[in-house]
Amino acid sequence: MERNCLICNKHIRKFSKSKDWENRKYHLKCWHGLVYDLKNFDVVCYTKYDYKEMIEGKTIDEWKEEGKGITITWD
Repeated sequence: MERNCLICNKHIRKFSKSKDWENRKYHLKCWHGLVYDLKNFDVVCYTKYDYKEMIEGKTIDEWKEEGKGITITWD
């Protein structure tokens, strides 16, 4: 039975005779990387996943292109 990791899509090698292998869906290294990304998402999202900071549905670059300033009021 050939299984592929759901994160990296590479073959998961059968490493022991235990039944645990049959239920495994990820490499341990891939799983730890995913957990690290979730733990540090506020930093990783801008570099690894190319997120942009949004204000009222527009990115900061779109606000700068329009030439309008951003005014924040506190109630």
